Amino acid sequence: MFVDETGLGAGVVDRLRQLNHRDVIGVNGAASPSDKRFLNKRMEMWSNMADWLKTANIPDDKDLIADLTTPEYFYNNRGQLVLESKDSLKKRGQSSPDRGDSLALSFAYPVRATIQERALPQSELDWRKVTGQKTSRAKNKDDC
Repeated sequence: MFVDETGLGAGVVDRLRQLNHRDVIGVNGAASPSDKRFLNKRMEMWSNMADWLKTANIPDDKDLIADLTTPEYFYNNRGQLVLESKDSLKKRGQSSPDRGDSLALSFAYPVRATIQERALPQSELDWRKVTGQKTSRAKNKDDC
């Protein structure tokens, strides 16, 4: 679970961890990106989201669509992509793209779904033991 940890979000991350939600990952949009083509993590998330949107099927939600199309981007003097700041949006009379930021947050880091192992019946466990097959369905870590 990715949570925006800037401002009040840091307390949310802390409280979720206190409640034993071990899958909570705090994300700071101003942090360094994984890819140096971007100025910060926020721009990296929005770029990853933009790539996904090319083939995605999203709801026809006019507020979400407005949020996704309002912020502008540009290149800084180091050739990095920069997403328009929320202060700049306010100066242009635009509201904060909260829904767009929420969707972009889901692209903070790569994720991989876990596969639940099915419980094998004793007969299959016995057969696998006799034949030397592994008791796990996954043959290697990449099969998960």
